[in-house]
Amino acid sequence: MKIKRFLMILIAVLMSVSVVAFGAVTILKVQATLASDLKFLVDGSVWSPKDVDGSALTPLLYNGRNYVPARAFLEDKGITVGYEKDTKTVQIDYQQLQALINLHQF
Repeated sequence: MKIKRFLMILIAVLMSVSVVAFGAVTILKVQATLASDLKFLVDGSVWSPKDVDGSALTPLLYNGRNYVPARAFLEDKGITVGYEKDTKTVQIDYQQLQALINLHQF
């Protein structure tokens, strides 16, 4: 009976450790700065990132690079962006994006 109990505890501990170990790999804490003073010119016009409800979004500055909310920019240009919650996957309509790139010849 003691061996059975010991094995159950050991299995529970091993399962807990594996969950923590795998979780640590996919989530990394970073330190970034909100770049609220960053200005954008898109096609010669002033642009500011906004959420679907119209509220302002603030870009981030991390490791010397600016990060802009992709959905806000792409949807403002008519590109369809979706999100698959279960798989944590951002979906971008590549054909629409390619047409935009061809139109502007980036």
